[in-house]
Amino acid sequence: MKKNNNIKMAAIFSAAFLTGAFVIGCGATGSSSLQSALNSAAAEGIQSLISEASTGSGSTEENSSTTTNGTTATTTSTATTVSSDSDLYSKRDLSQTADTSSAKTITLESGKNVEITEEGVYVIKGNVTESTIIVSAPEEAKVQLVLDGVTVTNTSTPVIYVKAADKVFVTTTSSENTLTVTGSFTSDGDTNTDAVIFSKSDLTLNGTGTLTIVSKAKNAVSSKDDLVVTGGTYVITAAKKGFEANDNLAFAGGTFTISAGEAMEGTNVVFDGGTFDITASDDGVNATANTTDIPVAITINGGTLNIKMGSGDTDALDSNGDLIINGGTVNITAQFAFDFDGKGELNGGTVTVNGSEITSISNSMMMGGGGRGGRMQGGNMGNGTMPEGNTNGGQTAPDGQTFPNGRTAPDGQNFGGQAPDGQNFGGQMAPNGNMRGGRKQATSQTS
Repeated sequence: MKKNNNIKMAAIFSAAFLTGAFVIGCGATGSSSLQSALNSAAAEGIQSLISEASTGSGSTEENSSTTTNGTTATTTSTATTVSSDSDLYSKRDLSQTADTSSAKTITLESGKNVEITEEGVYVIKGNVTESTIIVSAPEEAKVQLVLDGVTVTNTSTPVIYVKAADKVFVTTTSSENTLTVTGSFTSDGDTNTDAVIFSKSDLTLNGTGTLTIVSKAKNAVSSKDDLVVTGGTYVITAAKKGFEANDNLAFAGGTFTISAGEAMEGTNVVFDGGTFDITASDDGVNATANTTDIPVAITINGGTLNIKMGSGDTDALDSNGDLIINGGTVNITAQFAFDFDGKGELNGGTVTVNGSEITSISNSMMMGGGGRGGRMQGGNMGNGTMPEGNTNGGQTAPDGQTFPNGRTAPDGQNFGGQAPDGQNFGGQMAPNGNMRGGRKQATSQTS
């Protein structure tokens, strides 16, 4: 979970916060969004944090970079600003360049792993195969890995494996970096290392370069704690999940092209910025209770999300808790756009489903005629009725019933209620033969 000793937001509510000491070393081996009820003082505190991210003031962790060592070109500090949920991002998260003035440079070698055991900044270079960067640092340590033109291809092990640390930053320079795992992952004892970048600790991705990640069997990026992305360009191809976090999964900026079974999953998923082009075959964005420590929610405050879903029982935005859209631009092409178990709110922004702008969200909006309860695109209502003046092709309703005013249901589709066992529901098989309302049965959630 987020360590509040390095979150400036805590100053709004308390007089002081802790900072960690810095040591450098290396060895080589073979909850949710801020509520509107915050008073003006709290709001000013949030703005103060955002301002510090841009100006370079703040806590020890937050020091921005201004120079580099002799082996790397001098860089200028840049920072991403956010308009809300600033408690999710530290100033160092938001800075897109690393302070490499005291960094150590590591040149990878094929067939050899690198283990980092102490806090510090490490510039990583090399074009290799079968090499894993392992971080095994003290639990209070912050480690920053600066990828400077790195290409690594492994068969069955992560390229970056964080075993222990307080937080790890993966920062790209203005360079092209490619990390690939071509086969199934091999477990590390009891740890199922199932991602190209796999972390047991808080993980931040940022930078000014491009990071391409390919996972042909499993996930691209997984954190068993918080996962924050604030900048950089990402091209993600994953058989399973693109970005996965056990706790908070938050985006403040960046450019993303994601093709995955499920693009994103976390307990609390927050979008404050960024541009996303998502193609998914399961869920586009999924919020599920990986932990009970924070509420389950998807919150969109900003950014641009273009989500294109595959056919079948798939949802573009799927929350086992709340689904809140406060701003940004959301463009969805999907048979089922929204699935939420808590409240659904459209408070701002622009949301388009299958080419039509909407002004409210409900379970579940569906392409064309027919659906799973809830309000549908194309004028069809979830209880099987049709609005005045609409017709539906002359087909007969289920069980020989007709809709009001003579309207009828599309071929083979059953509106409202549950589909009988083994029957098609809108042309698709319902999970375990059943479908209720606009949502999948709770027992059918797999992630």
